Amino acid sequence: MKVMVDYFAGFGGASEAFIPDHEWRVRRFDIWDSGIENLTQIDLLEAPLVGLPYRPELAWFSPPCDGFSQGFNALGPRTIRAGLPYEPDMTLANRVKEIIEHTKPAVWCVENVVGSITWLEPLFGPPRQIIGPYVLFGNFPLLVMPRDFEPPSKTSLGPSELRPRLRAIIPMEISQAFYDLMMNQRTIFDYGVAAQNE
Repeated sequence: MKVMVDYFAGFGGASEAFIPDHEWRVRRFDIWDSGIENLTQIDLLEAPLVGLPYRPELAWFSPPCDGFSQGFNALGPRTIRAGLPYEPDMTLANRVKEIIEHTKPAVWCVENVVGSITWLEPLFGPPRQIIGPYVLFGNFPLLVMPRDFEPPSKTSLGPSELRPRLRAIIPMEISQAFYDLMMNQRTIFDYGVAAQNE
């Protein structure tokens, strides 16, 4: 059985396309319990690396974007407008790097916002693909997206405690594109697994 791991899963958007396929075992991790299927509530900063899924076929990471956001009211822009120096907290990003190096996924993707590029590129290399506001770092072949894909509007969510989490949901189209990639790019996929097993 193939394994897809969804770290910082939130409402599970990134892994949603894999759930119906019984050839895939989906593991979801988040510090917040959203009540979604297959979710383990865990603090990834405290969790021992040896307890995380080893050599999964796909690992997806969506660490919080708060520190990287360029929105007017985001922490970085507010700090800079106040005339103070600003650097985002890189603790979680460094932990993601550790998880990738330890668990050795065949294919991995780190998703974040455009403002993250300056800070995440030294850790993960240049973005592999940018789809609207979704910046994807990783080692995956380029995704094939529907021609009519339009990122969902994030301005109509209204005030809510859940608003940041709702804004962070990965669209089904991106999840589906990854599912299609993993199911159809067998030559590239098998090569990645073989290379890691040498």
